Amino acid sequence: MSKLTGVALTAVSGAAFGSMSILTKFVYAEGVTPTSLLLLRFSIASLCLLPLLWWQKLPLPRGKQLLAFIFMGGVLYTAEAQAFFIALKYASAGLVGLLLYLFPALVMLLSAVLFKEKITRRKLLALSLASLGLIVTIGFDVSGQPLGIALGVLAAMLYAVYSIIGEKFGGRTHPIAAAFVVMASAAVCHIGLVAIQGWHPPQTASGWSAMVAIAILCTVIAIICYLAGIAIIGATQAALVSTVEPIVTLVLAALVLGEVATPMQWLGGGLIIAGVIVLTLKIPTRRAILNEIHD
Repeated sequence: MSKLTGVALTAVSGAAFGSMSILTKFVYAEGVTPTSLLLLRFSIASLCLLPLLWWQKLPLPRGKQLLAFIFMGGVLYTAEAQAFFIALKYASAGLVGLLLYLFPALVMLLSAVLFKEKITRRKLLALSLASLGLIVTIGFDVSGQPLGIALGVLAAMLYAVYSIIGEKFGGRTHPIAAAFVVMASAAVCHIGLVAIQGWHPPQTASGWSAMVAIAILCTVIAIICYLAGIAIIGATQAALVSTVEPIVTLVLAALVLGEVATPMQWLGGGLIIAGVIVLTLKIPTRRAILNEIHD
């Protein structure tokens, strides 16, 4: 598949993840706790994927691949989600959001150290534009207690490792099969957490509708597209493209919740898009230009 396909899949994933903040507001309004939400999210998503696995006769990963995807869902994704939601209690949403999006830079560094992936000027420019855009979009409300800051950084580190492992093992497994193992593993771990913290499901049909939308749109579609994107363009570029997520949240907040976006937020969104364009466009090398002139 082409690089553009990988970028498109990752952008769809970012858009799907971006809608989760909006849908979560409706679920939380019914008294659903973060742990109950995550259990429902991963359980419903796993059940939705079973018919696809059966219909397409997709084999589940085995051996090291199976263990890797179980670790991604049962440990990394579970811990990242818990760290992120707990961090919101001890730091502003803007600060936690910025700390989470340290993960593209962490992925770039880890890829360079572990896989000897070259850090090009284009990647650095895309990272700089996306990071500046995130700062402008999310805002400058960066108040927080040390625990909230530490958990925000931890969430970014866990998601970076998740992306790296996804790149290493994702290319040899169908994205649907990989996503099923990740989600099922996360669901099993959250069963134990709910047993400790208590069960608080939605109380109305509208709450359940939002919950199902989170499971299908923000989990099934988002994770499958992200894993497929990583397999095509690699973890570093997928992490950079996924910074479109806050733009989608911004647009949906305006359309669904009636929240008015500021000019600075739209400017930040433009910077993020510029970073993705820089990463996506095929810029001819000096040698290619000289050859074209010569021809």
